[in-house]
Amino acid sequence: RESIRQHKKAEARRNLEEQALVLLDKAATFDVPQSVVDRHLERLVEEAKNRLKKENYSEDNIKSRESEIREKLKEDALRQVRSYFILDDIANLEKIKVTDGEIETAFGEMAASSGRSVEEVKKYYEENDLTDDLAVDIRQKKVFDLIINSATINQGV
Repeated sequence: RESIRQHKKAEARRNLEEQALVLLDKAATFDVPQSVVDRHLERLVEEAKNRLKKENYSEDNIKSRESEIREKLKEDALRQVRSYFILDDIANLEKIKVTDGEIETAFGEMAASSGRSVEEVKKYYEENDLTDDLAVDIRQKKVFDLIINSATINQGV
């Protein structure tokens, strides 16, 4: 029961975040550097290819689908890069920072939920250069907390 409640709460949070991003994106008037979008697209394509490998797709099958995958992910790459810049600007304006303690707390939460030790989680993040990504995620969560807590939510009238 508790896990269902937590799942619904997390889903509601994701919906609020998505709605906030849509509104912020509509209000934002800026262009993002194409080189940044292209790099992010490459990352998304590699992640998609790795998922297919884990699902036992052959290398030939994956290669034959790569242009299709790339085309499907282009819009996502642009949207995600725009979102990053928007949230980063808000974080800078509001002077939102991530502390070492917050990163340590996140490692502890991941360790608890995965059944691994904090040291194993830290080692994985350090070996894969993911600690900065984790800090970005935490910072973005703090920005969303600020947005959601200061938003006026209109229920369907």
